[in-house]
Order: sequence, then structure tokens, then C-alpha cells
Amino acid sequence: MKRAHYLRALSSDHHQALGLARMITASEAGAINVPSLCDKVRTLFKTELIPHFAFEEHVVLPELTRLGESELVNRTLKEHRLLRELAARLDENGALNEFAQLLKAHVRFEERILFAVCQERFDAYAIATIEKRAIHYARKPY
Repeated sequence: MKRAHYLRALSSDHHQALGLARMITASEAGAINVPSLCDKVRTLFKTELIPHFAFEEHVVLPELTRLGESELVNRTLKEHRLLRELAARLDENGALNEFAQLLKAHVRFEERILFAVCQERFDAYAIATIEKRAIHYARKPY
């Protein structure tokens, strides 16, 4: 499905997130400095994923809530919370792999389901709200 203009930057973020998950998964096959990888994941989580989550949570999800899509909103918030928790404990045994697996599944959910619903259900008010609020998220032109 072609992504609507008001969701393209978020989809671009998803592409980057999948790259991060692939990097983590690939690192398990070879000899890699795990503490260094954890540091890199923490940095990318802080600089890329946290702002992405914030935009979704403060701009996109309230519009879905307004339209009655509480089940999708709750799933998104739950997965964001779990990813934050995993990112906080990447050094624990298995947490890095669990983070990568959840990140892949979360991106697929948002791209295949959440954003499809946004494109089907968002009215002119929701789209205008997203475009207007994007200005306040200076990291990217959402």
C-alpha cells in the first residue's frame, strides 16, 4: 500500500528500525563486541526511536482514539512500553535478541495494520492535526 504523505516520515523511521533489528540479529551469527552493540542500540533508541514513539503517542494515537480505535492504540502503547523496558536492560541475557524480535514485529504491525487503518479512517481534521503538530517535532518533518 502506498503510504499517505502524512505518514511517510514515520514509515521511513520504520525502515531504519528494521535495519537496526537486522543488525542485532546478524550480530548473533558472528563474533561481535556485545557491549559495544548494546551501546549503539541504546544511542539509536534514544535518538531515533524515542522521538518516533513520542510523535505517535502524542499526535497519531490520540486521533485514532478519537475515532474509536482503542484496541490498536492500546497495542501500540503496550509495545512501545515493552521496547522501552527491553532497551533499559539490553545487557541482560537474551534481552538484545528479544528487543530485535519485538522491534521487527512492532514495525510490521504498524506498517501493515495501524497505518492502514490511519489511511482508511483519518478524516481531514486528523490529517491537518498531524501536519500541524509535526512542526513541533523538529527532528524530522512529520
